[in-house]
Amino acid sequence: MVCFFNQAVGKKAGWFLLGLVLPAMFFLLWEVTARRWNNPWLLPTIEMVLKRLLNPFASVLETGSLLYNIAVSGLRVVMGFLLAAVVAIPLGLAMGGQPFYQPAGCPVY
Repeated sequence: MVCFFNQAVGKKAGWFLLGLVLPAMFFLLWEVTARRWNNPWLLPTIEMVLKRLLNPFASVLETGSLLYNIAVSGLRVVMGFLLAAVVAIPLGLAMGGQPFYQPAGCPVY
């Protein structure tokens, strides 16, 4: 019984680690894309986002006009939705068709 318990824990830990791969790939893709595009208005680096989160009350006047910021935010929302759809729809289809892919979408049971 003890060996079965150890195998079950090891298998669950393996699935959990497999579930961490997808978020890690997301952040890696985000950072590489942001550095390649080199356009912080369209896609800031993770470092820039963290700096803004740590200092949310920095001067807003230096960031540009309000209408421009609204347009950029709207573009980010649309791009985020499209990226989520491009990733989620094939992943959902794969999870529904093959049980092997289920841990990638639900790593913690």
